[in-house]
Amino acid sequence: MTKQALIQALNEMPENISVDELMEKAVLLEKVEKGITQSDLNNTVSHEDARQRLSKWLR
Repeated sequence: MTKQALIQALNEMPENISVDELMEKAVLLEKVEKGITQSDLNNTVSHEDARQRLSKWLR
């Protein structure tokens, strides 16, 4: 994540925010950016594969 992207996100937030809210937003933006990069590189999981992986957790 670039400093500029973080500054833009900060400017879009309310005037009074907690440090926790700021960190949550930064982590979310980083994860979204990572996901987009993975998708661009075709580093994805099919719907069926995801379903099989999650079925182990949802038992």
